[in-house]
Amino acid sequence: MEKSNFDHLLQRYLTGQVTDEEKAKLEAWLEVMKTEDTTHLELTPEEEAHLFQKITSKIESGKPVAAFRPEQIRKQKSNQWMMRIAASVVLVLTATFLIWQFNDSATKKPAALAVDKMILNDGSLVWVKGDSKLAYFEKDNGQTRYAELSGEALFEVAKDPSRPFVIQCKDISIRVLGTSFSLRADNDSVVVKVLTGKVIVTSAIDNTTKQVEPFQEIVYTHGQWQQTAFAKTEVNTITANTEYNMHFENSTLGEVLARLEKKFNVVIQTSEPTAKDCRLTADLTDHSLDTSLQLITEVLSVTVDKNDKGIVMNGKGCQ
Repeated sequence: MEKSNFDHLLQRYLTGQVTDEEKAKLEAWLEVMKTEDTTHLELTPEEEAHLFQKITSKIESGKPVAAFRPEQIRKQKSNQWMMRIAASVVLVLTATFLIWQFNDSATKKPAALAVDKMILNDGSLVWVKGDSKLAYFEKDNGQTRYAELSGEALFEVAKDPSRPFVIQCKDISIRVLGTSFSLRADNDSVVVKVLTGKVIVTSAIDNTTKQVEPFQEIVYTHGQWQQTAFAKTEVNTITANTEYNMHFENSTLGEVLARLEKKFNVVIQTSEPTAKDCRLTADLTDHSLDTSLQLITEVLSVTVDKNDKGIVMNGKGCQ
């Protein structure tokens, strides 16, 4: 699907290429949209064109832009907001950009230490670092998961062999099916460090393709490649301040469920309170929530039920 002028405007916003006036107008509209129900929101081509004209016009002030409401929102008012303010991240569904912005001034933490977790609509997890910017949407009628990154992030891509996950960083594309890796893209270079699975890195300049395997790092700088191995001990540094590590050694079920709740932003209850005292050893790292729960049922005498209120684990577990 060809991108609209509004799509390109948002891409320029991501890369800091809009004027101060355009930036102010766009952020005024996004600030107001935080109060609306944008679940399943998709702007029509007419609405995108109208909004683009209002933002780029040198006559329009910010007030009319902030007052603009897509017809879909005017028809259905709600206080639900599907996105949380994040690390200057953009999620794009179909041809529509929904934008998160992150302001860490209240926490007083240096930007380099700020890490914000995003759970994409395909189940993938992305820990975005500092003031990095990420765009995510689906292409080819949903057959390709596509993202653009400026900055640094840790990816835990949901496994889906029928839908590859492609990340574009200027002239470099990273293609995966389901794997975990860190990616840093700045003005001079792209650095990929693979933790699990395999990653295919391709340069659009000369169409060169490199395959990167676990505990390998590849650096692309001005048309030059450098591929080396890195120590397993570096994983702790790469995944710092995230919930990536899900290795459990003789841990209680209560501890395991609490970590899963935090990682996947879910609520997990047990029908038998004593089940939380059962102990297990398992490595749930780089596994989806469903797979993690399934692995637990194979170790303990429990079953899993899901409903609108959350997840319930039934059974005594170890008694």
